[in-house]
Amino acid sequence: MLLSLNGAQVVECSLTLPRVGLWHADLVVDQLANISGPAVLSFDDAGVKYKGGVVRQGLFGGYLRARIAAGSGQLWSTDVPAKTFQAAPPNALTLQTLIADVLANSGDSIDATADASVLSLPLQYWARSAQNAVAALQALLDGRAPSWRMTAAGGLWVGTDAYAVVDGAFPYQLLDDREDLGRLEIAQLSPDLVPGSSFLGHNIGRVVYRVDSDSFTTTAYVD
Repeated sequence: MLLSLNGAQVVECSLTLPRVGLWHADLVVDQLANISGPAVLSFDDAGVKYKGGVVRQGLFGGYLRARIAAGSGQLWSTDVPAKTFQAAPPNALTLQTLIADVLANSGDSIDATADASVLSLPLQYWARSAQNAVAALQALLDGRAPSWRMTAAGGLWVGTDAYAVVDGAFPYQLLDDREDLGRLEIAQLSPDLVPGSSFLGHNIGRVVYRVDSDSFTTTAYVD
């Protein structure tokens, strides 16, 4: 698996994809310069790209070591101010309005594939305390959106996971099946297994890809 970050070769990578929350990747990159601007992690053989922002980075041992996170990469470190919202007929107050207001503080946006039926949920009133942006999203979406996460493209998705069965959809080798721990480990050729799908009879809640110079393994955690 050829993996690159903004065109530079990735020597090691651990990419964590949650069913609910923000994906992030810890990387060792074969370059001697910090990243400026957006960070694009590319599984070049598969044509899959994860677009994010730098959370932290530094040069050590002849390599760039960095963490990137979904979207702008700033949601974790962004605080939102206290604010109140109230429906004013004929203009409805919707969940989409409230989400967009949180995301605007970090420069993020709602993904085009988000479930319109969830986004259009009406509220009469909402009071937000000053808090971290992720905490503000959690408070908004708890009980209203069964799932929410940042997509590979960098937008916020909300909706209901269908847990579509993906057995047989891609080649893999089963390395370990720890049903007692709710954990599966497979070797595969491309990043095909994602949260919100059903694999080997299990609903998958979190996926971790680990890539180095000679291997690509996937650890899946059961919901």
